[in-house]
Amino acid sequence: MKRTALIWAKVGVSLGLLAYLLSTTDLGTLYDRFRRGDTMLLALAVVLYTGFLAIATWRWRTLLHAQGYQASMGTLGASYLVATFFNNFLPSNIGGDVIRVRDSSAMTGSTTTSLAIVAIDRILGLGALYLLALLAWLAAPNLRGLAGATPVLAVMGVVFLFLGSPRAVFIPVVAIPLSLIGTFMMMYALGYSINLLTLLAMVLAIGLVVDDAI
Repeated sequence: MKRTALIWAKVGVSLGLLAYLLSTTDLGTLYDRFRRGDTMLLALAVVLYTGFLAIATWRWRTLLHAQGYQASMGTLGASYLVATFFNNFLPSNIGGDVIRVRDSSAMTGSTTTSLAIVAIDRILGLGALYLLALLAWLAAPNLRGLAGATPVLAVMGVVFLFLGSPRAVFIPVVAIPLSLIGTFMMMYALGYSINLLTLLAMVLAIGLVVDDAI
């Protein structure tokens, strides 16, 4: 009885959100743009996005299996879709990760384990972005003039030169942008401007985080 009521509540909330969204949208303009759009490109976008969801779910399932926990693609896929909704609805991606941690905790029996698996999943995604950026930099010479592209790759090369291992390079390469983001967030929250003191704080933040990460 409770499960049925919960399903109907979810359906009601979904329909209410759709109704609100459609009420604030110019349906005539939307239909006109959809009619003038390229159907093949739209279908390709749907296929690519579906493939992305399938790969992301498979990656999550692989991480769970690596820790000895069994989970079906269907169960994880449903959870990932709910998490994707919260990622789009909330101002950040944290809401979706909370949903994934909650759902996987029922399988692992440990919130800490589930949180670690989701965090590793996020780090792997960030690493993939680095790899794509490197491939784009190598394949398209016109991208090498973008601000920050060459310095970032130079830093990665220097880190690899000193550590001598791609696996060891991956940790600081992920930790450096995270430390920068955290530092800028605190600077913005406290109302600081960029000056010599805050630049020194950024250097210290990067050093401490990377040192702890290694």
